[in-house]
Amino acid sequence: MSAEATMTYGALVGGGRFRVLGKLGKGAMGAVYRARQEATGQEVAIKVMAVGGEEADSLVQRFEQEAKVLATLRSTNTVRMIDFGRTEDGDLFMALELLVGQPLDVVLRDLGRTGTAMTEACSVAMQVLRSLAEAHGKGLVHRDLKPGNLFLVDEGLGDPVVKVLDFGIARVAESGLTSAGQMLGTPTYMSPEQWQAQGKTDHRADLYSLGCVMYCCVTGQPPYLANGPVFQLMSAHLQAPIPDPRALAKHPLSDGFVHIVRTAMAKDPGQRFADAKAMREALQALVGGAWAGTPVSLAHRAADAVQTPTLDTATRVEARPDAAGEQEDRTIAKPREAFEDRTMATSRHRFPSPVPDLTLAATPRPPARSTADEEPVVAPARGAPRALLAVVACALVAAAAWWVLGRKAPAPVAPASPAPVAPAAQPIAAPAEAPAPPVAAPAEPPPA
Repeated sequence: MSAEATMTYGALVGGGRFRVLGKLGKGAMGAVYRARQEATGQEVAIKVMAVGGEEADSLVQRFEQEAKVLATLRSTNTVRMIDFGRTEDGDLFMALELLVGQPLDVVLRDLGRTGTAMTEACSVAMQVLRSLAEAHGKGLVHRDLKPGNLFLVDEGLGDPVVKVLDFGIARVAESGLTSAGQMLGTPTYMSPEQWQAQGKTDHRADLYSLGCVMYCCVTGQPPYLANGPVFQLMSAHLQAPIPDPRALAKHPLSDGFVHIVRTAMAKDPGQRFADAKAMREALQALVGGAWAGTPVSLAHRAADAVQTPTLDTATRVEARPDAAGEQEDRTIAKPREAFEDRTMATSRHRFPSPVPDLTLAATPRPPARSTADEEPVVAPARGAPRALLAVVACALVAAAAWWVLGRKAPAPVAPASPAPVAPAAQPIAAPAEAPAPPVAAPAEPPPA
């Protein structure tokens, strides 16, 4: 279809299989029309892709190969392809299911910097990963995941279904149809290997883009902003540290959520999740498997849309460092909002509860004494050292007097020196020359 050509109301497409009812919009690679399938009467979306230029043959070959793969996808989270072929003008067309709802970028735009709740971002991501797991399993890499290509379908049941759209620049792995030097994708969400135009871009590029989408969901903006020249954005994706979404998020985020986002966004594809299934399992473990009933706010009130899943008790355990080797200690969630993360294949990992553990460590006690009636000696307050010395001196004098009277003979009394006061509570001993019995009345009255 040429730039000037249009498809008018009532026009037939695909040898009369579809009738155009109106125009829905226009994208970078063509226009989208509302149409009716003549055989069944169902309404569909017809995407028409212009063919021309030096790469026309390559485009047609890629389109036909990908269309055949798309036709085999059955995930409820992938827009369903009904038919494909050539228009009467020789352009490519694809008939897709007609969706009712809103694209995620519109929802995020209306929410502004408030963003979605963490559980909403997890719900969106897990549904996207269901779509990607099937597509990746058949060798199809999307390469342009972004909020605008994620459509929230309102089925009237309260829980929108996320549909992945626009595999228009996707490539079939190992097909050789995308050569090195071709940079395809949306810059704000492109993986480092896409920026470098590496011919070996694989399914892990989609996981990077999804990590960027998750960051955008909870913060209201992409992890790296495109305010300056495009090379600055490229440099950020290639070299800049992965930002912590908690610095901008208006809703509590757990350490587990941040860890998943950072793992997905690792610069090195080898440091990301192995595949879509592994990332989805990590998210399911994070929210306790309750994602399916977590609605995404189409009324632009993300904070009121869901209740954050909770565990029965807050669990405090060691957090796993992120892929870059950094350790995050900050926790925002409330005690009953501690989440469990079991992303490791060989061990179960949880993340710290959001408040310090208030259980005091028990101080070791001295061994039990054999004398049952002995009273413990309590360490005095620091503010009264003179009173303490007076009490000690009196006790020593009384003990010495009792000893002299009980023996009926004068005995030398060693000079009394105060016993040293230890910082911890310890018994106070009498001088070595004279045993220190308890201060009490003598057993027999002294002789007159």
